[in-house]
Amino acid sequence: LTCPHLNTAAMFIPGLPSCQTAEYLPARWNASWWGFWVSAITVEEVSGKGDETDNDRYFHHKDADKDFWIKTTLLHLKSPPDKLMGEDLHKTITEYTEIRQDWSLMPRGWMTYHSFTFLSPVGSDLTICLEKKTDQLEMMIGRGENAKFFMQEFSAMLRGRMRSRCAELPSRPVAPGMTLARLFEWIDGPLARGWQPYSLLGANCQHFSEDLYGFLQDPVRWEAFSEDLEQFQQQQSILQEVRKDPKAVMASMPQEFKKERRIVLEAVKIDGLALEQALDHFKQDWRVVLVAVQQNGLALEFADEELRKDKEVVLAAVRQNGAALKHAEAKLQEDREIVKAANWTLATS
Repeated sequence: LTCPHLNTAAMFIPGLPSCQTAEYLPARWNASWWGFWVSAITVEEVSGKGDETDNDRYFHHKDADKDFWIKTTLLHLKSPPDKLMGEDLHKTITEYTEIRQDWSLMPRGWMTYHSFTFLSPVGSDLTICLEKKTDQLEMMIGRGENAKFFMQEFSAMLRGRMRSRCAELPSRPVAPGMTLARLFEWIDGPLARGWQPYSLLGANCQHFSEDLYGFLQDPVRWEAFSEDLEQFQQQQSILQEVRKDPKAVMASMPQEFKKERRIVLEAVKIDGLALEQALDHFKQDWRVVLVAVQQNGLALEFADEELRKDKEVVLAAVRQNGAALKHAEAKLQEDREIVKAANWTLATS
């Protein structure tokens, strides 16, 4: 894979955070965490090279067997990339595959290796690659075999891997019912709370892989084990209360639990209008808002302005309650498909 201006040994990409010392790192919570600690790109096969920007890069691969172009796009995340998953968000993941790259200066087979992981939902061409590099959680999202091939060649920061020193381990099963939605909830919650800057002995890529595999194989046990026991029990208690009276509990619960995406999702799933009580960054969270308007279309009023411009969100809202149309962006209020959906809902309510 070639790119005329790419230095695969070391590279800074505008828009990506640079490594800083721990004392300067921001809070490890939700929007701040996704925006600072996570470096994520999409990987897609395209017909040829287009215009490059700070966010978009193009790579050409050509050998005796393959000839294709890959486009990578840097994501500026505020929340989990649920929307990018499309229909695959709730599909089952049945296994994961770890790949280990031995350090170039050490004999093969030692514990000195870099670890990265591939996951794919059943019946999908989607591949997710996860790894810890320096202080960052790196994530790549791609579709098709050529995109996966690229992920085996490069990391999300577009640094080249040493394929000759990589060994793919046998795939291992995960817990029944595991989905990308569940995985992102874990990343957003327990993983984010415990995330630490890189430490050779205490917080490296292998430690992250161990946490990831522990969660994938037994999520309930691993979360209980990795969390503070008292906080875990309090969270379970609040979840039970939320199911009884979502809006009241959301309004009165301690601030630390208002930051829990799982609690907010549970609340708006039962009463979409509980979105009014959510912190602002959850009102910008595509999945949280979508779940809320699917339960009560009028919750669209409390969504961030950008999501009131999102056609999928607005369609879901007006299909649930046609009166939600008044909360959509002005342009979408004139969209034929949306207006038709809103009128149909009003006519049958």
